Amino acid sequence: MEKDTVLRETTFCLQPLAKAFDQCFAQSGLVSAGFGFQQGDDAPQIYVGGTHSTADATPVSVDAAWHIGSITKTFTAALAFMLAQDGLIDLDAPVIAYLSDDAADMDPSWREITLTQVLSHKAGLRPNPDRASMRALYNEALNHYQFLSACWRAPLPPKPGTFRYSNIGYIFAAHVLEAVSGQSWEDLLRNRIVAPLGLASVGIGPPSDLCGHRSFLGLFRRPVAPDARMADNPPLFSPAGRMHLSIPDMLIWGRFLLTAQRGETDLLEATSVQRMMDTGDGDYGAGLMRFQIPGTDYVAWGHDGSNRLWYGLLALVPEKDAVAFVISGEGRINKVAKLGVALLDTALAVKA
Repeated sequence: MEKDTVLRETTFCLQPLAKAFDQCFAQSGLVSAGFGFQQGDDAPQIYVGGTHSTADATPVSVDAAWHIGSITKTFTAALAFMLAQDGLIDLDAPVIAYLSDDAADMDPSWREITLTQVLSHKAGLRPNPDRASMRALYNEALNHYQFLSACWRAPLPPKPGTFRYSNIGYIFAAHVLEAVSGQSWEDLLRNRIVAPLGLASVGIGPPSDLCGHRSFLGLFRRPVAPDARMADNPPLFSPAGRMHLSIPDMLIWGRFLLTAQRGETDLLEATSVQRMMDTGDGDYGAGLMRFQIPGTDYVAWGHDGSNRLWYGLLALVPEKDAVAFVISGEGRINKVAKLGVALLDTALAVKA
């Protein structure tokens, strides 16, 4: 049998997780959703429900690609650690060491921050562009470099170290990685992660089939066509949150991080993943966040992501050697998270 056939059949079997997905998805009222789980060397379990959009009754396929929002940051952080392993960059060195061409225009407060601080959201960078900049970025009246150079000409708040979640930070991190490698962020992504892991479904921007939905409190759910201008953030945001990929490929990525943590791959060292997971006295490390799985004693590491039209959550549970991923074509965070937690609880209970 082909993989697609096998995965489709698991959706209709009477396994506890399959039944739980059917029940929880029906109760959620979501237009579309998917859940994937894999533990150890067991075959992945993948379940999907719903349709391409409220206007397209085509059933969702198990191989469909979904927009993952800020889960993209796990890939960008891993790229930074890969380049550090190659000796191209010291993540704890002031970034000015790698941006000499930008030094003349850079405020002194920017020159001293490190990529470790940036990846951990502790450099003091603003969360997002202001409205005027967003309009200019959408209208292509402002390019990537013009936006960043305007940012670094302004001083940062004093005493970096306080957590302040920043998409601009990951956009800036990608700029540094491009400077030291001589490659674009997307080329680095494809050469260092996508190709070696065989993540064939990876793309940038909205997927071509499934639609994200704009809604207010779950009402008036309107699909946004993938080619619409407001279907995603401007391309500038790509390293911070514009990737899409399938559930099977996300499980491959999650398992890769777990195996790397155990030192079982040369692509990413165990010490690098440990630093990504090192949350110190908070909940965010350098590309991975820590959270307690409600109703259990288990701690997970991962990331969530949304561009307000989609929402997804990746969870790694090292104690159980398990990875889970929940995703929806709606940005209804509470509903999607509730679906994911219920299914992860079921999966871990079944495999206990």
